[in-house]
Amino acid sequence: METKTTATFKTIELPKNTFVYLRNVGPYMGDTELLERLFNEVIVCLAPKNLLSPSSECPSMQHDDSESVPT
Repeated sequence: METKTTATFKTIELPKNTFVYLRNVGPYMGDTELLERLFNEVIVCLAPKNLLSPSSECPSMQHDDSESVPT
């Protein structure tokens, strides 16, 4: 049986932003304590550099499907 996936992409322009990432290797799905710790690590790094403000946005992206990647 052949599986066919169709995806639709949309490109949008966003205002200039500074992004930071923190790499974590290992399972994460449903681990709210891990996600809270990772966000706190980023905040602790950014706050002393004055890179956080009340209008800061904190998007999050996880890169692997926990059901298809061995843990």
